[in-house]
Amino acid sequence: MNAKKRTGMAQSCLLTVALLSMATTLSAAAILPSSLNARIVPRPVTPGDVTTYGLPAGIEVSGGLGTFATGTPAYLEVEVTISNVYASTITNITWTLTPPIGSSAALAASPLTANVPVFLPSDRLVYQVSPVKGRMLLRPDLVGDYTVNAAIGATGGTTNVSATFTVATYLGLSLRHPWDTGNISGLGGHGSRKHLHRRH
Repeated sequence: MNAKKRTGMAQSCLLTVALLSMATTLSAAAILPSSLNARIVPRPVTPGDVTTYGLPAGIEVSGGLGTFATGTPAYLEVEVTISNVYASTITNITWTLTPPIGSSAALAASPLTANVPVFLPSDRLVYQVSPVKGRMLLRPDLVGDYTVNAAIGATGGTTNVSATFTVATYLGLSLRHPWDTGNISGLGGHGSRKHLHRRH
């Protein structure tokens, strides 16, 4: 093969690589951020999670509910579609918190590590935690509503998701009546119930 033919083949290969790279870039740019199907979720954290995923021994457990008590942690995460083609377009997430008046609560880095997946096995079939800034920790200090917003920047634009969480005062365990020792269904205690009370 002479030098002219070799040069021509090399140029052809370089052109092919360049076209493929351009196609990949255009494909990523064409993916709309809304296709991420993003949502903000409070993830439960159980004692089993601590063992399974090697989390710090002192980490607090959480029920992952939309209503929780003052002073307790909420492990928030932005969940997006399981497709890595879509998830790889995420470039940044800007988290903001709107707490009730008088609150000094702020979002902080989550202690959950990257190896901790979405909580429900069924959700893992369709969702994953955002690979970019996907988790934050909220520890509310006052009763009221806390609205969390995540502005998700992607190669195709920006999308916003938000969630509002209601925080109440935990009143602990109490007996319905001193003489009532019957079990309250689902609570597993003798006449006891857990109270979350929203004070207005």
